Amino acid sequence: MQTKSNLRYRWKDDDVIVKQIGGRRLEFHKPRDVFHSGEDVIVVNSWGKRIRIDKFANKHY
Repeated sequence: MQTKSNLRYRWKDDDVIVKQIGGRRLEFHKPRDVFHSGEDVIVVNSWGKRIRIDKFANKHY
């Protein structure tokens, strides 16, 4: 069964904007990759480190 995330991301030039529906917004400059993992969004930054953004738009390194 698929889970529905309340997080959305979009590319804007070289940056990625991760937005919680009706809430917070986080910007990442020149990430390598962005993808959904269940209810979370994973951002791979320019150094190759993964940053997990949970459903409340909190960053976990």
